[in-house]
Amino acid sequence: MALPAHTEGCDADPATVACDYPRYELNKVVSTRFAERDDDAYKLVRNFPWSNDDQNRVAESMAEGGLSPAEAARK
Repeated sequence: MALPAHTEGCDADPATVACDYPRYELNKVVSTRFAERDDDAYKLVRNFPWSNDDQNRVAESMAEGGLSPAEAARK
């Protein structure tokens, strides 16, 4: 079930939130030192795909499917 779009104040009461998250830009941040190493760990972080759809599927698996965060991520 899709939530209504976020509007100012729709999430004021945590017990009755009736809207989606507000839109925002997600910044992935790593330290300069970590990035400069350019090793396999950094390449994994730099190239890791994580879309809104991916996030929503994991959240749905937890909220509606009763999976733990680790189980939902594996799924």
